[in-house]
Amino acid sequence: MIHSIMGTFLLVTFLSLSLVSNASDSDESTEQFLKERINLALRNATDKMLDIAGDSVSAIYPVQHNAPGKYSIRIDKNFNYDTLPTILQETFMVHGITSDYLVSVEDCTSGEIVLGYRQQDLATTIPCVGRDLPNRCLVLNVMFPDTKLGSENTSLWYLLALAGSFLIGFIVYQKTKINGSEDLPLPEEKHDLSFGHTRYDALNQRLTVLGEEKSLTFRESKLLKYFLEHKNQLLERDQILSAVWEDEGIMVGRSLDVFVSRLRKLLKADPSVKISNVHGVGYRFEVAE
Repeated sequence: MIHSIMGTFLLVTFLSLSLVSNASDSDESTEQFLKERINLALRNATDKMLDIAGDSVSAIYPVQHNAPGKYSIRIDKNFNYDTLPTILQETFMVHGITSDYLVSVEDCTSGEIVLGYRQQDLATTIPCVGRDLPNRCLVLNVMFPDTKLGSENTSLWYLLALAGSFLIGFIVYQKTKINGSEDLPLPEEKHDLSFGHTRYDALNQRLTVLGEEKSLTFRESKLLKYFLEHKNQLLERDQILSAVWEDEGIMVGRSLDVFVSRLRKLLKADPSVKISNVHGVGYRFEVAE
């Protein structure tokens, strides 16, 4: 058995050294994945702030990545700056973004910084809270100073962990094999859900209805996911509001009926799906079997 372990260790070491030559490619993949998560988080945060401002129709602009670690999104509608720190931090946490960051709000035309704060300020006093934002086109900037630094060591740590895990896993496997038992792999979590003639991609917040792809906002996606978890069941209004929005820690400035109406419009082409309104009680998400 010792010879087998040593042989496996040498093999893993050889593979690890071979993979070092591809470390830059791994770094690029990791950095690209981080960019996509930041992109999605900023769009979701902007959607929340516009909802609170009473705007559910304005387009959400694409996120710009003009410099290393800097992400910007244009916001034409005036929003409440006091809600920005909480919404942005909660949205970053949801998307697994834990790096330190700097936030600034600047004028679209002049580039002048109007307001701003650091992520560390969340633990003390956030500057500029309580001040009114000018009613004009603004750009929300988020800078991650250590984004590049974090990616430089990713490949090395990954390879070390891979080699160690391989060796430990082999030893554990040999022991369990002797004892006549083997561990079964955990099932992979599914992000794609199909119902009726529709496919729902929860990770990317997209619907495909009869072959036509449609995008969902953060809240639309969250509400649809809850409906699918309780399809063909009568859900009370308070039950839906508590389950879908209570954990966000902010007041919902729009009625539940508005978001249900949006989902109905998105799913209108699928005849096997219906959202029924039970007067005085709530809603039932009906899917024909």
